[in-house]
Amino acid sequence: ISLGSIYNAIINPIAWVFGKILDFLFMGLHAIGLGNIAIAIIVFTFLVKILMLPLTVKQSKMMKLNSIIMPEVRKIQDKYKDKRNDQEAMLKMQAETKAVYEKYGTSQMGGCIQMLIQFPILMAMYRVIQYIPMYVGQLKNLFVNILTGTDGGIMNVSGYAAIMAEKMTGRMTNVDWGNIDSAVTAMNSFSADQWETLKSLFPAYAGMIAENQTKITEMNTFLTIKVSQNPTFGLGIAVLIPILSGLSQYISVKVSQ
Repeated sequence: ISLGSIYNAIINPIAWVFGKILDFLFMGLHAIGLGNIAIAIIVFTFLVKILMLPLTVKQSKMMKLNSIIMPEVRKIQDKYKDKRNDQEAMLKMQAETKAVYEKYGTSQMGGCIQMLIQFPILMAMYRVIQYIPMYVGQLKNLFVNILTGTDGGIMNVSGYAAIMAEKMTGRMTNVDWGNIDSAVTAMNSFSADQWETLKSLFPAYAGMIAENQTKITEMNTFLTIKVSQNPTFGLGIAVLIPILSGLSQYISVKVSQ
């Protein structure tokens, strides 16, 4: 059994649950006229943070507690630093270290447990946000309309996969255009120029592509930022996303300390 299969066995079920929650949130927001992916992500992130709050509080307490414990532990380590080869002395050092942690009602593994629990949750959350169309049904359906619509889609065009691989892949070298999920994921990150290219490659479906593209863009755009695009300096204010994320993380760490 590979580490990758173990990782997926843990992350996939959590991502599936999170995906259902996000899809439900989006449907609710859409019903009240707020069918926007960014708004759904904000609400979804807030809910996940609330669910993780007990773990976050415990981890913060452990960080504070460790700042008190570690000076005492270092004193013990200094006490036995010249007896590294003395097995009996090392056993005494371990016993004294354990006693320090017990005095404060914790263990040496106390902080690690919270991190081990939070890690798969955060990874599953990242996966859901990374592959949004795979989890938000209404968004995915718009892409599927383009690919295999009820009146036919671009997948029905002879040589479709070869055309897409040659003209649309660009830096997306691992796209399997014959697979709907793979194609949807790739198309979700299309730029405006790539959408125009797609229409020119399949002129018979240009109107249908444009109709669905408009709805996709509306769902993916928030305050002029296209949340489906990777933030870069070439995308204007979208670059504020990683900057604000880093700043908020820094403030969060400072406050928790």
